[in-house]
Amino acid sequence: MQTRSVHALIAALTALCLVGGVSLTAMAQNTDGGRFTWGQIVDQETGKPVAGAAVTDPESHTTLTTDESGTFFFTGAIHSLQITRSGYDAQRVALTGPGLVGVRNRLAPSQSRTIAQTGERILLRRTPPPLPQSNTPILPSQLTLSWRADTLTETHTGTDGVSFNGAGPRATAVWLDGGLRLGSALLMGTYTSNWYGLQRSDTGDRFSRLQHQGTLGALFAHRWGERAGIALGPTAILQQITLFNAPTPQNRAPDYLDVSSTRWGAGLLLTGAVVPVPAWPITLDARAGIYPWTWQLTDSVNLAPGGMWSLQGSIGARWFPWRNMGVDIRYVYDGWQTAAYYQGSHGAALGWLVAF
Repeated sequence: MQTRSVHALIAALTALCLVGGVSLTAMAQNTDGGRFTWGQIVDQETGKPVAGAAVTDPESHTTLTTDESGTFFFTGAIHSLQITRSGYDAQRVALTGPGLVGVRNRLAPSQSRTIAQTGERILLRRTPPPLPQSNTPILPSQLTLSWRADTLTETHTGTDGVSFNGAGPRATAVWLDGGLRLGSALLMGTYTSNWYGLQRSDTGDRFSRLQHQGTLGALFAHRWGERAGIALGPTAILQQITLFNAPTPQNRAPDYLDVSSTRWGAGLLLTGAVVPVPAWPITLDARAGIYPWTWQLTDSVNLAPGGMWSLQGSIGARWFPWRNMGVDIRYVYDGWQTAAYYQGSHGAALGWLVAF
């Protein structure tokens, strides 16, 4: 009898343990909750939902895409989000913590508890459109062939104190302007050739000249995109004047206008260019070369004025009806000067250029 009672008690306890175990497991499942984070992405300007935005949790590297209403939904508590969308600025958002977190009961949805009723409303900024790029080259490799018309003025006070001057229009048979880009370096050069006549104011004598002049510079160039650029560097200049049908000096000492001469010098060249309106294929540019170290040699007698210096410059515009070809128009100035001598010319040049 006692043995049967013991077996019955063991069986009853075992059954009770099994029933209790099932009950505890079910209770745990009923109270097992999930945490979630959700929100909506909208356009900052229009307030409309942004669909197709990539929303990433940096901690778990989980990425979701917003639906047509701009809504995203993460399982779990999220502390920050990385948001990207074509046409918008990428944005990193630090979430406000418990206000974004809800708790739901997976087995009993009616017992879910939502802490955040509306989720997070995130404003996404549109990426501003890029600045339009000009179709006009800035400080390019180029070759320009121009015709130039200018007026020459020349004055000189001789050793005997007699002053004379000459002035008159002249035309350049050829004016070449070129540049070669080599990375951040820019090689620039010019060449002009003139045939012209002058008349002395003191004697009335007329004579003719053939004048050649060239410059060559090696510049360091800096460009700001395709909108602006500047270049600066050392440069050299050479001028050769050949005299024709010069009158023989009578009752006066020979002076500078009675001989051919050669001038050369060294200095600095500064040039810059800018595209004022990106939609216009026009470049404005200017350059100035100053030569403080200038010397003059003559072919027959040493009548060179001492302390000579030179200034060369131009300002103009280039119009590119095609990207690599255009029209160049500019105002040009050349000057050579000492205390007792001045030769200067100014005028306009019109040419055709090819950029490469």
